[in-house]
Order: sequence, then C-alpha cells, then structure tokens
Amino acid sequence: FKDPHTFDGNRSRYGPWKHVLQQYVAGMEKDRAISLILSYVQGESVEDYKEALSTAHYDGDEWSYDTLDEFWTEMDGRFKDSNEASRAQSKLPHLKMRGGMTAQDFFTQWEQLCTKAGYTNRDDPFLLHLLQQAIRPDIVERLYISGNAP
Repeated sequence: FKDPHTFDGNRSRYGPWKHVLQQYVAGMEKDRAISLILSYVQGESVEDYKEALSTAHYDGDEWSYDTLDEFWTEMDGRFKDSNEASRAQSKLPHLKMRGGMTAQDFFTQWEQLCTKAGYTNRDDPFLLHLLQQAIRPDIVERLYISGNAP
C-alpha cells in the first residue's frame, strides 16, 4: 500500500480521502485504526478539532468509540460535505459526452454523480432521459440499433 495523503479539513476532499483510509485500515483493530487515521489528519484548520476529539474520546489507552463506524460517523458529521448530493444533482443535467471523451470515461463520471446525488435506481425515467440527452447521438443510435437500449 502507498501511504495515503493527509486530510487538511477541506470538505471537498473528505469523501475520497475517507474511502482511501477505510481501505488502508481494513482489518485493523479499532483503536489502532483510529489512531492511524487521525495521524493523517493534519493542518492548521484541523489541529484544534483533533485535540478536542482526543480529549473527549481517548483515555491514553483506548478510544471510547464502540466501533470504527461510530468514529467515522463523528468524522462525517464534522467534515462530510452536506451539499454534495445537491451539487451532484445539479451537475447531472449538464454532463455531456463531448468530442474525444470515451464512453468509459463518461459512464464513470455519470455513475459517480448518480451515486453522490443519491440516485439508486438507474432505471428511473428521469435519469434515463438525462442520460439520453448526455450521450453523443451516434452512440444513442447504436444502442437502439443493437437492441440494448435502456
């Protein structure tokens, strides 16, 4: 494993950072995992938070959280971007498959935005309408001709 990047409190970077750290500490004992995670939280804007968190939840031997998920819930409350879903929802109608963009790149972006926006049913008529408008017309035509249209 490559060492993860540090997290400096920037909410827009929290989600991807959290995902990497969750993989990095997978299988670790809870207290060791929390201490390791917090070692990657660094910077002026987060030092006071780390100190307050340690004072409230660490007794010198162990963390007071019952589970690692409980710790992440607290971190989410502090750093998760509360506007992520609405921003993703507003970006979906504007995502277009342009020029040299591969279908794979487009669908990766599409899936990420749908997930962030909270859409779980990819067969939703609204999403299918947006998708049809977003894909290059030649690809839409090929989909219909192939019989694999959504």
